[in-house]
Amino acid sequence: MDQDVLQITTDREDDLIIVRLAGELDSMNVADLSQTFTGLLAGGGTLFVMDLSSLEFIDSAGLGGLVALWERTLEQGCFVAIGAQSPRVKEVLQITGLNSVLKSYDNVSSAAAAVRQMLAAFPSRA
Repeated sequence: MDQDVLQITTDREDDLIIVRLAGELDSMNVADLSQTFTGLLAGGGTLFVMDLSSLEFIDSAGLGGLVALWERTLEQGCFVAIGAQSPRVKEVLQITGLNSVLKSYDNVSSAAAAVRQMLAAFPSRA
C-alpha cells in the first residue's frame, strides 16, 4: 500500500459499523473520509468505531476532519469512538487532548462496548 494514500474500509457487526483507516489522513484526502461518513449516516448507521491502528500519519486537517465527524454524528443522534490507534496517531491525539474529546479507547472491542453503552444510556436516539 502506498502510505501517502488513505484507505477506508468498513465492516458491520450487528448495530455497529467499524471504519478502518490505513495510510495517511491529511488535507489531500480528508474529504474522502467525510464522504464515506455521509454515506454511512444516510444508510442509517448510528454506532461507529474508528480503527486507526493502520493510520501512520495524521495532520491538522485530518484532526479537524475527525472532530467534524464527531460533531456531525452527535448532531444526528449517533455515537462514535476511536478504538485502536497506531502509536504515532495515539501520540498526536494525546498531545492535542483530542483523545478525551473524541472518546479514545485502547482497542476496537472496548470502543464498541462504549458506544453501545452510550446508546443504552440514551435510548431515544435508537
